[in-house]
Amino acid sequence: MPEQRADREKGKKAKKEKKPAPPGRKKRLLLLLALLLVVGGAGAGTYFFLGHRTPEPEQAQKRPKQSESAKLAHKDLKDFTVNLADAEGNRYLRVNIVVEYPENKELEAELERKGTVIRDAVLSFLRTKTVASIRDPAGSEKLKEDLVGIVNRHLEKGEVKRVYFTEFLIQ
Repeated sequence: MPEQRADREKGKKAKKEKKPAPPGRKKRLLLLLALLLVVGGAGAGTYFFLGHRTPEPEQAQKRPKQSESAKLAHKDLKDFTVNLADAEGNRYLRVNIVVEYPENKELEAELERKGTVIRDAVLSFLRTKTVASIRDPAGSEKLKEDLVGIVNRHLEKGEVKRVYFTEFLIQ
């Protein structure tokens, strides 16, 4: 029995003694740790410098507050199809216009009541436009601003704040 005990103790000592790691394995581990640090640092730097920006005060003021946008109503003025004032030939514009206004029952009723007059004014105005004047985004934005003014000329109970195009086709 003492021999078995001595064999067991030798076996335990052999198990406790580990073989030294191959020299290439330590280098790989160090390279892996260095690579993880570089990638982690790059990710953190990207987050803090690019992804973690606060809006500039000017931009924050331009955005409508949630409560303000909730108080706005929209009225679809339907489709308008008009011949454009181009000398090149028969060109036409097909546009669907939606107006945005502060929620107001009197203004809503006035828009409904004066719908025919407003449509006539918009049609007359659109017929004076050329393809060149409305083709690019700046021309389209100018057209929206002009339409706000035209619609507001016919209103007494309030005013339209913005015009949206839900369809805009030049042919």
